[in-house]
Amino acid sequence: MEMNFTNRKYLNMKRKIYLFGCLLGASMAFGQQTHDHEKCGADTYYEQQVEQNPEILQRAAQFEQDYQTYKVTFNQNQQKAPQKFIIPVVFHVFHIGGSENISWQQCQDQIDTLNRAFNGPKFERTREIFWGVAADCEIEFRLATLDPNGNCTDGVVRIYDPETENATDNIKLKSAWPTNRYFNIWVVKDINRAFQSFGTVLGYAQFPWSGGAQSDGVVIRYDNVGSIGPAANPVVGVPQWGSTLVHEAGHWLGLYHPFQDSCFGGDQVEDTPPVQAPNFGCNHSINSCSNDNPDLPDMVENYMDYANGSCMGAFTIGQKARMHGTLINWRQKLWQESNLIATGTADPYMAAACAPKAYFYATETNICETGGINFKNNSYNANGAMTYEWLFPGASPATSNASNPTGVTYGTEGEYDVTLIATNSKGSDTFTRKMYVKVNGNTGQFGAGLTEGFEFPVFPINNWTVSSTSGINFARISTGEGSIGGGYAAYVQNSGIEAGARFYLETPTVDISGVSAPVLSFYYASAQRRTTGGGSTSDALGIYSSSDCGKTWQQRSTIPGNQLSTTGGSPYVAVNFFPAGPHHWKKVDVNLNAIPAGQRNNIRFRFDFRSNGGHNFFIDNVNIGFSTGIEQLASENNFSVYPNPSAGQTNIRVNMPDAQNTKLEVLDMFGKTVSVLSEGASTAGEQTFTFTPNTDLSSGMYVVRLTVDGQSFTRKLMLIQGQ
Repeated sequence: MEMNFTNRKYLNMKRKIYLFGCLLGASMAFGQQTHDHEKCGADTYYEQQVEQNPEILQRAAQFEQDYQTYKVTFNQNQQKAPQKFIIPVVFHVFHIGGSENISWQQCQDQIDTLNRAFNGPKFERTREIFWGVAADCEIEFRLATLDPNGNCTDGVVRIYDPETENATDNIKLKSAWPTNRYFNIWVVKDINRAFQSFGTVLGYAQFPWSGGAQSDGVVIRYDNVGSIGPAANPVVGVPQWGSTLVHEAGHWLGLYHPFQDSCFGGDQVEDTPPVQAPNFGCNHSINSCSNDNPDLPDMVENYMDYANGSCMGAFTIGQKARMHGTLINWRQKLWQESNLIATGTADPYMAAACAPKAYFYATETNICETGGINFKNNSYNANGAMTYEWLFPGASPATSNASNPTGVTYGTEGEYDVTLIATNSKGSDTFTRKMYVKVNGNTGQFGAGLTEGFEFPVFPINNWTVSSTSGINFARISTGEGSIGGGYAAYVQNSGIEAGARFYLETPTVDISGVSAPVLSFYYASAQRRTTGGGSTSDALGIYSSSDCGKTWQQRSTIPGNQLSTTGGSPYVAVNFFPAGPHHWKKVDVNLNAIPAGQRNNIRFRFDFRSNGGHNFFIDNVNIGFSTGIEQLASENNFSVYPNPSAGQTNIRVNMPDAQNTKLEVLDMFGKTVSVLSEGASTAGEQTFTFTPNTDLSSGMYVVRLTVDGQSFTRKLMLIQGQ
């Protein structure tokens, strides 16, 4: 069917090109055209990518040239494929042990939906006026039965990862098969909503010409995969019956939205009627553009619009030509016979029967002595009966044959491996997590007065830990003249980070039982960023404590977004915020009296920074036990270690304000005492002690701890042996 458009302009090849995320408002009224579609986070994110790499536009122009050339061949071949295009598929399912860990059956259900969509239109959903252009795209998707190493696979990989709750492109780096050989689909619990104030992203694809090979594929929410399981009752909106991935696969094969350039045909396909804006619901009466001849209604049943999944039913012949051109010119290796054989998707094709892939996780792996852990078996790649053998060195029990062992206890401080062997009739597989379980002592490693100024080049140390739901973590940075004390701080490079990401900085365990009114004290620096709509970002900081070595956490304080800024009420206008001096820092004292007295001998603290698109965040001069700067011995002027780093004898200078009982000792990274330099009654005034390490001590980081009447002060010592 041929159409002519008056006043039609195709997009200039140098125009901005967007990575399309399907936007579905959480509170939308389906069927109404009252949606704000310019706030798709993926679009804005990709605009930034284009700005950073303008060569993407050149590749886009080359793609269009290749497509125009291929159309001639396509028409000469009577709009038929030279052969059936078969595409090997792998699903990477990222989960945290909930319903987002979708079944193999749900993945296969999605494959079935893809094949119905790409192998003939659904005429029952396609109005007769479009029957002449509705196409059988002659493309078939098949779950891979051989992985990149030639091993048997059922086409689904499972990964336990908290980032699934706020997924970005970074998650692709954690599990990807060669994208020139497999169509990679990353399934997540929720997709990051960076730069959005409306709606939920259901999925997004990478165009054939954009991005790197590692990120080529589709990211999709778990409740939009197929039509069964969680997809039958999605958290957001109505069931899409597998059409979300059909839509995203269209982008992956080079298709635009029909509303790409409003009424001016920006999808580069001649037989799709122009559409002014996305269509939601299933309104067959709408005709948003009248500049086409003949004047046809919007093709809301087209898979590349935003209609409900139950309304979608067809690709057009022009879209088929564009997808075939993509496969022949840009994705040629995928469907070659040699690759189909290598991926186990060649004819005759059948689902694989494989040996299992052993895999497990535990939601909490930091415990106290005599604490218990529940392990979750997440072995995959096999159906039918399986047996399990667990190995827990240092634990009770030491072995188990249960599917999901519970109450595995560890009685001695240290780090322990865990191994799972999964077996079925096809074979067995062994999976070991090295030093997976961290068992902490039942008394804090350090006493009250533990300070941390992040001055040493090793970070983190002394059982401080960092983690995040993003691809980066808290890091150490030089603050120079912008310092609040010393020359370094810990920070999150928040500028450009996806909104919704969380960053955790956790302290070692501390005994504050000897302090009558304990306080957690620290300094921080932060700034808001102005949003596109003229508002301000609202990052937040939460402070938590744990009395069971990190197994559970209780909130002790929070600084909400509108109070977190240390630069004043208005948004900071610089590209990247960096503190310029003490005036950009704010001190916080968190009263810890609410912690029960019986739990204060073994406390760990967590700083939880929650990004919402603001500027860089800095933290420094942490003091656990009392307010920073109150106790004289917290100052380097009264308690110092030099030279540092040290290749031999080290001096420890202590200036006691009065005579008290003291203990001065050197500890290794695990809290074990390697030398006691002084213990007992001390005199007031300045004293210098010397530490000469034994030859059996290894190079590395050590802690010098001064305990005065139950309160401890620490300094770090970098020891360099053998020089």
